[in-house]
Amino acid sequence: MGTDLRPVDPEREEIFGPRAWTQSVTVRWQLQGQQATAEHRVWLTLVADQGVRVAGANEPPPGAARTPQPIWWRGPVAATAGRGSLVLLGSAQPANRWSPRVTDALRQVRNHAPTGVDLVDEDLVIEVPASPADFEAVVGVPPGSYDEVAAAAVSEGPGPDAAVHVVVNPGAERRLSDEGLAVALAHETVHAATRSPTSPAPTWAVEGLADYVALQAYPDARAGVFAPLRAQVRSSGGPVALPADRAFAAGAPGVAMAYATAWSFAQFVADTSGAPALGRLYAALDAGTSLAESARPIFGISEKELLEEWHTDVSRRAGR
Repeated sequence: MGTDLRPVDPEREEIFGPRAWTQSVTVRWQLQGQQATAEHRVWLTLVADQGVRVAGANEPPPGAARTPQPIWWRGPVAATAGRGSLVLLGSAQPANRWSPRVTDALRQVRNHAPTGVDLVDEDLVIEVPASPADFEAVVGVPPGSYDEVAAAAVSEGPGPDAAVHVVVNPGAERRLSDEGLAVALAHETVHAATRSPTSPAPTWAVEGLADYVALQAYPDARAGVFAPLRAQVRSSGGPVALPADRAFAAGAPGVAMAYATAWSFAQFVADTSGAPALGRLYAALDAGTSLAESARPIFGISEKELLEEWHTDVSRRAGR
């Protein structure tokens, strides 16, 4: 058990009495057939009554950091296995709607991931919580902060060896077209298949690769992704630098621009040097090498020259 003890709220004190308290505990769990272990911090109400007994589970108390919760902590879960995947479904989430989508996302990723990108060799785990509120709890974010996020790849614990699962926002079904949801699932499946939440690669490389693969699978969606960047290029010129990690945070100003910029760089590399070059670049960045160190061995030019060529390419694509 953890050492973070706090008083219960007045409602629970009225039920359980003055000898009740709230305490954090660490739970570790592993799915059959998975090598990685998940670890979560959850909260329990405990009562000292002829020994210590568990009186219930509760939300993180006020002031406590919100951390990801296991999907099974939120309620009943059904599991359905597919070819190369395991889908965990919250209450009332139908397997016949989600399993084919997951199977298709995994197939698209395997078909379109560039040579040289290392994909995990075990089943991918996709979680579909019962509700958008459960999605926020499973991802570990404040209420309302991920309303526009269709899915997220989550590291299920500390350390580089923690399990990585894709968590789907069930509210995305109402907001997105079938193609939009398919793009989002393929994108996040790339993250899980490459274990990118634990990668030292810069976020522009991680998100650029994920969008590259997803938009190779669904090319009709490219125009929508590129639209913010096209507008900027036509009004004030193309980007001269790749986005900082903070630009990709959910709700950050210009987050759509950051994603468009990252994808445009990945697409530029694949178009001008071939998809295997994009794979080699990602593998180098994933190993902790910088773009400056990787550019000349892979492309035969400096980082500065590479970015200048990309700038010219983006301007051409935008019709400037």
